[in-house]
Parts: sequence; structure tokens; C-alpha cells
Amino acid sequence: MKNIQISLLGTIVLLIIIGTGIYLSTITPAKRPLWIYRNKELVWNSISISSDGSYITAGGWDNKVYLFNKSSSTPLWSYDTDDEVKSVRISSDGSYIAAGGRKGVFFFSRDNNIPLWYYRIDPIHQSIEQVVISSDGNYIVAGGSPEDVYIFSREDNIPLQNYKILGGIGTAAISSDGKYIAAGSWNDNIYLFNRTSSTPLWSYQTDDLVWSVAISSDGNYIATGSYDDKVYVFNKDSSSPLWSYKTGDDIRSVDISSNGNYIVAGGRDGKFYMFNRHSSTPIWSQKIVSWIWSVSISSDGDYLACGADEVYLFSRDDNTPLWSYGAGEIIDAIDISSDGSYLAVAIGYQLYLFSRD
Repeated sequence: MKNIQISLLGTIVLLIIIGTGIYLSTITPAKRPLWIYRNKELVWNSISISSDGSYITAGGWDNKVYLFNKSSSTPLWSYDTDDEVKSVRISSDGSYIAAGGRKGVFFFSRDNNIPLWYYRIDPIHQSIEQVVISSDGNYIVAGGSPEDVYIFSREDNIPLQNYKILGGIGTAAISSDGKYIAAGSWNDNIYLFNRTSSTPLWSYQTDDLVWSVAISSDGNYIATGSYDDKVYVFNKDSSSPLWSYKTGDDIRSVDISSNGNYIVAGGRDGKFYMFNRHSSTPIWSQKIVSWIWSVSISSDGDYLACGADEVYLFSRDDNTPLWSYGAGEIIDAIDISSDGSYLAVAIGYQLYLFSRD
């Protein structure tokens, strides 16, 4: 009788767990990383992976830009920028790396750690908070505080354009061909630029600062997440949102599939949201244990990743994770390869590379 009571109690506890969705990772398959890179002197700020997952770049508090190959946790190279690295991005084919921080913008070829060029800023009054790079590596956007947003060609460090955005930006995205640039500002505005002009095509004022912005490959669709607890989706031809969706708390991160059909979002309400572009009603959502810091979606929208206190991988059609990984710390940044085969994750002092399967 005692054994039956224990078994019944365990069943009830399991049902409670499943019903509330609180301890999600305990009922999903656990995953092991392909490799881990540890650096006790460093907290990571940013990570980026090439389309096929072959190359990973990362940067953070130890002032260095790192490049890895998927086959090893030993860096191919690193470069000391002499101050904190806030953001890194790698071109789709892994040939070029852009990095930004307190000393300016650095642009590298994959082949070695000597920058192809460097754009210096005033580290006392300026900071580059965000860099993005077009798929072919031809164009680089960099911005931060107090108000300057720069666009460069990969040929040299002379800005093609210098956009002035009051308050500066904390997030940006660029279309695959580098023609359109979306930016989210600390003065609560979303901007869309054409590469050839410093005057915005349009701007839209939200009710609070804009945390995250993403753009489809052709630049036709823009998704944003804001501190006003909303996800917004725009068509490039209008500053009026196609729709917005009110969540339970501020949205920290958004991403969009290459064709603009699917949008993922997550934030402080601990929910991971999956949308179709045509509707403000989520296809599904899933409650995660804690605040979601970073989300990413594969190019075709088939695979979705989010980072909270654990790493989660989902398929588009199901809100039950394919697997999860608990690292015991908050996930700072996550990026999924275009085909969804690899996930690069920054967690505290460590970098992780996962295979989807």
C-alpha cells in the first residue's frame, strides 16, 4: 500500500509540473554540447555563427574578438581591441567579421587576426553598442551612443553614411544585400533607412525604448520588440505596423525568418512566442522558467532557439522543445545557423556549440 501511495504522489507531482509548464526542462530531452570554451576572465556580450555553422565569432569583457571553427573549442585566433567588445557579427559564408565596442569598429578577414581596417571613436564620449553585416560582407552598420550610426563598405573605414539618431541605438539589422537598415533607438523609435541616404525612409514611435529589431533577407519585413511589452511587425513601405501584439512584459529579443513569414520573440514574461507574419495571434507560445534574453530562428523558419536559464530548441510546428540544456547560468546570447544545424551560445564565462540533432 505504501508503494502505491508513493507512486500515486509521484504521478500527481508530474501532472502538476506538466500542467503548469514550470519545470519544462525536466520533461524534455537533455542535450550535450559538441564543445565548450571556458574563460574565467571573461563574460561574453555577443556571439554570431556563419550560415552553415562552420565559423563562430564572439566577444566580451576581456576586450578580445575570437574566431572559432565548429570542429574545435580552441580559437583559430583572437584580437585584443584594448577595451570591451560589445557586439560581433560574421558574414553568411564566414569570410568576414565585424566587431564594435568602446574603441570603435573593427573589420576582419577570417584568414587572420589583423584587422582589414579600424574606425576609431572617442571612448570617453562614444560607444559602439551594435554592429551588423550584410550576408556577403559588403556592408557594415555600426551604432550606439550618443547619436551616430555609421554604414561602411568592406573596402575601407570611411563611412558611406552617418545617420544621426537622437539618443543613439541599441539594436540594428541589415537586409542581405545591405540595401535596407532597421534600427531601434533609446529614444523609443524604430527607423528604416535606405543605404544610400542618411534620411530615414520612415520612423515609428513606440511607448518605450526598443530592445530588438530584425529584418527579412529582402528587407520587406521588419520585426521589433520593445520595452512597452509589444512585438511589432512592419512592411518596409509604411511606418504603420501591420500588427502589434501585447505580451505580459517587455520583449527583450526578436528574430525573423529570411522570407519574413515567421517571427519569434521572448522577454521578461518568460514566454517564447511563435508568430506567422499574417496574424498578431501567436501560432503558439511556451512558458519558460525565467526571463528570455535571446531568441534566434533558422532561415526557413523550421527551427527556433531561445535562451533563458537554459538553452531550448524547438521545431516550428510544436511548442514542446526538441531538447534543452541547462548550464546553470543565464544565457547571454544565442545564434542559430541558417539551416538550423548548429547553435552557438554564450553563457557567462563559457561558449557552447551544439548540433541540432
